[in-house]
Amino acid sequence: SAASDVQLACHSSYALVAVALGSDGQLGERHSFGSVRLYLDEGELVDEATLQRSASPSLLAWHPSLKMLAVAWSSGELTVWNEHEHELSETSSVHRGSVKCLVW
Repeated sequence: SAASDVQLACHSSYALVAVALGSDGQLGERHSFGSVRLYLDEGELVDEATLQRSASPSLLAWHPSLKMLAVAWSSGELTVWNEHEHELSETSSVHRGSVKCLVW
């Protein structure tokens, strides 16, 4: 069975694409891990916007009008990347499991 997950999220107003990669620990890894990377319209990686956790990203949601990406992780953690300010906001694990819905 496939243990890796790939998700894509395109911003509706800006030329930004978020790519989430995750592993649930079933490929011989001892733990889950994940990352989210942002790309510009020509495929250029936004280096400072790479997010990594010891959990898989479960959901991605772009703000409808701002350059802000919310990421829910399988650990229950939520992060918000502000591309305009190049700033990451984090919450502690307020959920006991993976978030199932993420909407601005």
